[in-house]
Order: sequence, then C-alpha cells, then structure tokens
Amino acid sequence: MKAAMAQAFRTACVNPGTISYIEAHGTATPMGDAVEINTLASGFKELSGKTKEGPDAQTPVYISSLKPCIGHGEIVSGMAALIKVVMALKHKIIPGLPGFKTLNRNISLSGSRFDITAENHPWDVLSDADGRPVPRRAAINSYGFGGVNAHAVIEEYVDKKAAADKITAGRTDAQAPHVFPLSAKSPERLTVYARNLAAFLADNDVRLADAARTLQTGRQAMEYRMALVAENKDALVEALRTFAESEAGNDGLDIDALIFTGEAEQENTLASSGDAPGTDKALAEKDLHKLAEYWANGYEVPWSLLYEEGGNNTPGERISLPGYPFDTRRCWIEIADDRPTDASAGDAGQKKEAGACAVPAPGESVRDWLIRTLCRMLKLSQDEIGPDQPLGQIGFDSYSGMRLINRIKDAYGLTVSPDVLLEYNTVAALAAYLAKEADASQLPGNGSGDPDQDKTPDEGLNPDDINPDELSPGELSPGEFNPEDVNLDELSESELDQLLKQHLSDE
Repeated sequence: MKAAMAQAFRTACVNPGTISYIEAHGTATPMGDAVEINTLASGFKELSGKTKEGPDAQTPVYISSLKPCIGHGEIVSGMAALIKVVMALKHKIIPGLPGFKTLNRNISLSGSRFDITAENHPWDVLSDADGRPVPRRAAINSYGFGGVNAHAVIEEYVDKKAAADKITAGRTDAQAPHVFPLSAKSPERLTVYARNLAAFLADNDVRLADAARTLQTGRQAMEYRMALVAENKDALVEALRTFAESEAGNDGLDIDALIFTGEAEQENTLASSGDAPGTDKALAEKDLHKLAEYWANGYEVPWSLLYEEGGNNTPGERISLPGYPFDTRRCWIEIADDRPTDASAGDAGQKKEAGACAVPAPGESVRDWLIRTLCRMLKLSQDEIGPDQPLGQIGFDSYSGMRLINRIKDAYGLTVSPDVLLEYNTVAALAAYLAKEADASQLPGNGSGDPDQDKTPDEGLNPDDINPDELSPGELSPGEFNPEDVNLDELSESELDQLLKQHLSDE
C-alpha cells in the first residue's frame, strides 16, 4: 500500500503535504479499517518528510468514504470514489463521513494531520512554503478483490488565463461574434436543449468563446439543427429562449442575433476544397452567418478553420455545458396481469411466443419479418425502426446479434456470421442479403404462387400426389411397405410421422 502511494505521488510530482482530503476504501471491518488508516498516516508522514515543506502542520487532512452512502460498489467502487472526489472538487466541499460518531479504538490519528468528522467542510485553498496558492488536491485509496492496492492523486483544474482581460482581435469577448450550433434527435429535444442552455448561461459566468468552442467541437451533430450567431451573452440567451418558445426561426423575432434552422437528411461535408457554393469564400472571410446556415442545413463545418491566424475569432476552451436532454420515455417492460403463475406454463408461453416470432407469416417479406423480430427483441414499436437506420442506433448490440442469428437460422435455415451483421447493419441491407442468400421460392410464407410450395405443414401430403419414381432413398411411397426396405435412421421426423399414420390407417 505504501509502495502504491509513493508511486502515485512520484508520478504526479505532487507533495503529499498539499493533500486536503483522502477518499478511503473503507472495508467496514475493525481490523481492515485500522490497517488502512494507520498505513495511510505513516505513509503520508514518511513521504511528506522527503519533499519540500508544505502547508502548516496544523492544516487538517479529512478522511471520508463513500460506502456509508451506497454500500460496497464491488468492481465499480474505485470509479464511484473517483466520481465523488471530482464532484467534491467541483463544489469545493470536503464531504464528511456519514454516521460517524466514535473512532475505532484500533485507529490512531495522533501525530498526523488526519481528521474524521461527520460534517462537511469548505474546501479552502492551501499555500505552499513560498505563499503561493496550491490547487485543491485529494487522494483516493482503493483495494481490489485480488489483493491489488491502488492509489490515485486528483487535482482540480485551474484556468490560468485571465478571462476578463482576454482580447479577441482588438475587441473584448463580449463584442466578438460567435457561432453556437445545437442539434438533437427530434424537434422536441432541440427545443428543450435550447431552453436548458439559455437557463445555464443566464445563471453562470461563461465566456462566449468557450461556449462556442464547446458546442462546435464537443457535441455530436444530429439530424435536427439550429445555429445562432451572437456577439454578447444577453443576445444569445434571448435568442435561445425565443427559439424555445416560438420555433419560428427569424420570422418576426426582434432580437440581436440570427437564428438558422434546418434538418440534416444526408451527410454533407463542407471542406476547404469548396464542395458547396461559396464555401471557400465563407471560410476565408470568416462569414459566420453563411457557415451557420450551411451547418444548420446538414453540412459538416470544419470549425477549426475559423481560428487560424488572422481571423476575428480566438479559440476558446472546452468547458462544462448542459448535455443532451434525453427523452424521458419510460422503458420498463410491463407484465400482463394474466401472466401464468406456474413455471412450466410460463416457459411454454415464452417458447410459443419465440416460435411465433421465428416463423415468417404466410406472404410476409423478409424485411417485414426482420422488423417484427427486432421489435420483439428490443421492445420497440415499428415506428422506431427505420429500414435505413443503423441497428446500433436502436439499441442493437452483440447479445442481440447472437439472438438474431439464431432467429434467422430457425426462420430461413441460414447460418449467418456476426461479420454479416456488421457489414449489413441496417434492416434494408440485411433483408436484401438474406433474400439473396436464400432461394426466394423456398422461404416460408413467401406466397410464391405455386400451390405445392405454398402448402403449410398442417395440410400434410396427399399420397396420390407422390410419384414413386421421384422419391429419394429416405422417402416412402404410399400403400403397403416392407419394413426391411425402410431405413428408419434416414427418415426425418415428418416422414416418420407420415409412415406411422399410414401404417395405422392400413391396419
């Protein structure tokens, strides 16, 4: 454990004396907790003695653990601890240890800066020996089931730029125009996105250059789009709110910003080579209005070209902004009240449902069968599965792929490899592949027009329709038969059933 601590601080080039908070593993056993805390105390003391003098020896180092809040996270306990520390840094609060009252008698904090309390504490900035401020820092200690010791040093991000004094080509940030692109999977989500961003910008001190750069390079471009051109925060917030309320673009809007809306029905690439009319000119002249309009209509704008030397836009930094407003659709699987209570009946019902899904209905096309099967597997409606939509976008994963491969085998007798699903990753492409691989006239329920081929298994076979000269070695001719002439091992299940029925009828 001490070796892991030493390696972590050595790699991070951090003085252990600048740590204000330790997120402990916390095994919740008298001996385990004592070993961890006592080892941390001695380890920090040894490591601090080998480095430059840090903060005052009386400055406390608070110890806490997430386990009293959520229990043991098992394989994700380390990640949960990391998330907790990052959130504590964000809010500048050192969390206490919930429910703590009495210290374990096997733990000794004397001679160390360690302290354990149930209360939260403000996370004050420390200073080094020269009086310079030190970024807030924390350490995370964790154990693995296999005996691995892990120790991590976490430091807050400190913006070293003087944002208030930053000049953009002779103008302050508040006076420089920027493009603010937003996109979503539906018009409704785009409206919510604009409303959320407006509320965030109104309540937080954000540089426009940072917000623009984050939206331009830190968000996926989706189908439904809108782009704003604004040169101050008030105009940007007003435009976002107006769009969220009216969804009417610029028509009748009395605002100091331009709004461009559109829908990307196909992938367009707007590169410096000039694939679209006016592209080179818009990029060279930094025509933000044209670029915003292009992007809103489905083109992919290389935003980095806006920030080349000599332009009016200085690149901002990626910052934290509201994320995508996912649809709050309930995805829980409802179970009918009349479900069978007997386990065997339930299994039979599941097999019946799976069988009904696996067998194509009479006259059903491969595409329709595929959509119906995916709807059952993924619990989606047919409206949510587009024929040209990538399967990965509807929740199709490797497990779903193996299930679909089995369904295809049951339905059409085709053996499909996982590589096929990767290559033909839409309903339309996969259906075309399956139809090509299988003889269309042999597909169940294809409605080929041939009466003999369109017979269902329930109709059986008429012995008068069988020509003995055309039978294969494993098939039977109607009428009497000699058991010595029949090889039962070569008969299929249906042929054996036919044989028994014929034999019983003859008797």
